[in-house]
Amino acid sequence: MPIVPVAYKTISCDGPSCTNSITFLEEKDAMQKLNNDLPWFKTLRMVQNSSGRNFVYCSDTCELGNVAAGAHNPEERKQIVLPTGANTQQLAAAEAQRQIEINKALHNGPAVVAGS
Repeated sequence: MPIVPVAYKTISCDGPSCTNSITFLEEKDAMQKLNNDLPWFKTLRMVQNSSGRNFVYCSDTCELGNVAAGAHNPEERKQIVLPTGANTQQLAAAEAQRQIEINKALHNGPAVVAGS
């Protein structure tokens, strides 16, 4: 028995609460057959936003629903907020004191003899 590669494709609408989805065997004329058999497949559209995310919609209603929900907005990067004001001065003073103590410990520590 020879090895036969088989590929399946699934297309689902990204609209909020939309259940339109189809999984089919990828063949030469499969898309044309689906276009004739499924009414929502005729209005299928793919949208890519500026950050490279892809969306698939079966209708204007689904696309507008996702736009209204903010799905097309760029994802906000997480920001690390550093402390400011008096707290920053306290942190800087504590770090300076720690560096002074480290230097004292290095100078006052036991002598190191080479080769031991």
